Amino acid sequence: MKMLTTACAAPAKYEATMPFFVVPYYSRRRRMFEKACVYLAPPDRTFRPVLWFRARTNNQLLWAPFGLTTKQALLRAEWPEQFVAANDESERRYPLRGYAERNIRVDHFNWHQDGVVLLKDANTTPIYHHKMRHLKPLGPESPLFLQIGIQTEVAAQYRSVTEHLESDAVVVRTELGSGIGAHFSVAGANFPMADYLAETSHSAWTIGPVFVLGPFVAGVTYYPTKPNATLSEDRLRGTFLSLRFLLQSGVYRHKTFLFE
Repeated sequence: MKMLTTACAAPAKYEATMPFFVVPYYSRRRRMFEKACVYLAPPDRTFRPVLWFRARTNNQLLWAPFGLTTKQALLRAEWPEQFVAANDESERRYPLRGYAERNIRVDHFNWHQDGVVLLKDANTTPIYHHKMRHLKPLGPESPLFLQIGIQTEVAAQYRSVTEHLESDAVVVRTELGSGIGAHFSVAGANFPMADYLAETSHSAWTIGPVFVLGPFVAGVTYYPTKPNATLSEDRLRGTFLSLRFLLQSGVYRHKTFLFE
């Protein structure tokens, strides 16, 4: 049975102060954004959007994946959530076909200043899903509070944008016929994100840039993947996305989805 493996863990040095991730060159110089859009860049010189982040002035973080062919992604599948002790750094493994089907057009995920976490759908009368409370309120002094692991389809399967990329673009180069596995981390703006990425990245991964999103800082590490080889050719198509964040109860919550 093929398994979907997600790895979103931080070493003990950072665990005590909390979790997050960033993209294509390594630099200790921080880029200053209020929002950021992550693009895949295959060898055909196109740009394929996969994820966006936006900071609000009241210490809120909004973010969402893009769809394969649409700006708003469709949540197609959800795996059973897992609750893990704070000192458990092991990978999470999910049966590839052990999901529940969903059909939710997603507007965004929201990490509220007061610690409330939720998913807002894109209906005319929005419904809020997965509402829970994070460990503590957010701000510039927050330790790592969110980790996002993604596994994409082959880059060419995402819609191509032809407009000029804005200065807040975060570009990840991909190989021909490949997608990426990536780990994004987010913390308060005063967190030493560059040091964290350098210490926790696997030796074969590329360390991306570090960028500031208002009161927050984000970073990414990534590696090339061949989805049809590592998963299954007859699977649901889309972006696998796994979240890891610390709850008020002191345990980590892991949520894994597939977005089309």
